[in-house]
Amino acid sequence: MRTTGVIAAAVGFTCLILAAPAQAALHGRNLDNDPATFEAYYDDVLDITWLADANYARTSGRDGDGMMTWPTATAWVEGLDYFGVTGWRLPALAPLDGATYVHTFSNNGTTDVGFGIRGTHSELAHLYYVTLGNKGLCTPDDADPGSCVVQSGWGLKNPGPFVNVGAIAGHWTGSESMCPCGSLKTWLIDMTNGRQSQLLGSNLQGAWPVRDGDVAPTGDLASLTLKTSAVSGCKSVTGTVRLAGVAPVEGVVVQLADTLASASTPASVKILAGTSSRTFTIKSVPVVDAETGSISATLGSITLNQELTVRPMGLYSMSLAPASVVGGYPVVGTVKLVCSAGPGPVAVELGSSNALVATPLTQTVFVPQGLRSATFDLVTTPVTAKTSVTITAAANGTSKVRTLTVTSMAAVSPTTLRFGSHVLNTASPVLAVTLVNRGTMPFAVTGFTLGGSGARHFAQANDCPANLDAGASCTIGVTFTPTSTGNKSAKLYVATSATSTPTGVSLYGTGVLPP
Repeated sequence: MRTTGVIAAAVGFTCLILAAPAQAALHGRNLDNDPATFEAYYDDVLDITWLADANYARTSGRDGDGMMTWPTATAWVEGLDYFGVTGWRLPALAPLDGATYVHTFSNNGTTDVGFGIRGTHSELAHLYYVTLGNKGLCTPDDADPGSCVVQSGWGLKNPGPFVNVGAIAGHWTGSESMCPCGSLKTWLIDMTNGRQSQLLGSNLQGAWPVRDGDVAPTGDLASLTLKTSAVSGCKSVTGTVRLAGVAPVEGVVVQLADTLASASTPASVKILAGTSSRTFTIKSVPVVDAETGSISATLGSITLNQELTVRPMGLYSMSLAPASVVGGYPVVGTVKLVCSAGPGPVAVELGSSNALVATPLTQTVFVPQGLRSATFDLVTTPVTAKTSVTITAAANGTSKVRTLTVTSMAAVSPTTLRFGSHVLNTASPVLAVTLVNRGTMPFAVTGFTLGGSGARHFAQANDCPANLDAGASCTIGVTFTPTSTGNKSAKLYVATSATSTPTGVSLYGTGVLPP
């Protein structure tokens, strides 16, 4: 659609070929020493710094809505002291041709009034169109620059990192000139649609402070921190240096050093532009005895230090295979260091919470130099009930524990029999239970009993010998003969010398009437 009224009436243009503008990058600037926020942004094409809050006059309480006359806005901006930074001004706007303002309207930035003005001569327009990539109200048309066909997607769609950009439409610039009407008027940009025009300075508009150059204070070296104050030799430590402010465009180089023979620290680290911190890595080598020294960071006249201890390497892990074993069988343990052993072998002390049930064959295992792990053997003894034993390993102030479960030699399978439904007074098919000797020596089979409320409905017969050899098994056959209707349950108890209490098998069946 075409607009009517003031824009459509201001027809007339000069056709100019404009070079493609450079794409600006905005660099956050931390002025309040809070690394979580930026209070300003440096524009590296215009070489100016924008206040992050486009309506700081209202936010700061200077004005109820932030709108003020041009003389008032000029005075306020020029007197602004923002976190100790002064020298602020209103955005600049020079004639397109560098000499004389052209007051005729254009939709393609070929005059000083209208839309699509993308050159660096108009700081607010360059921010709106180029840096933030917004579209003006009117479609650029080189064939008909005096027209205004509303284009899709026009307006402040991208405010960038700034806040309150669209809170006020018009923003004063620092420039004024005579208009064709004979009055002295001030130039402004409407940041909601991208229009550049003039108004009498007595009108109320917004004031967005900018400042020449980069305001980023590099600041002093604020801190040096290490992720840990002690490390096993051969492991690395992450350090962080932080500035009180943020680094300028060229960045800041912080010198690093250490007093440790067993540590290697980079000579320097560069904090990149617009950031306030940088991490670095300290490498260490294996040591026989602990060594304590300092890591230092220097910027200008400030040097900060942090203490670091490189200690003999410790344990990374311990494992047991298997973690559950029938008493009498061996277990293999493995200890693993944080790095390959050095210099020389590393001794690992072993222990057990119940040596009568399970214990390492040796009290000390050595991890040879250049290797990271070593194995050790444990012996176990038969138990009559499941027993948990804690196995420990310790080296150079570090320790690991694992639980070994030792079980009895006797086991039955399955532990539940389900007979389903059977007619009263008729015997079910036989279901089998297997008793196994999983151990390394014989045990006595001392008895079979049926217990529970439904015991009379079940019967058992077995081929088990008085003594069951290691690795052998025998079978217990169970039948279900219901004498009354309903659900029945009982327990088959298998008693052996290998268990302190009989091993139980759950029995279930249901008695039903004949069809």
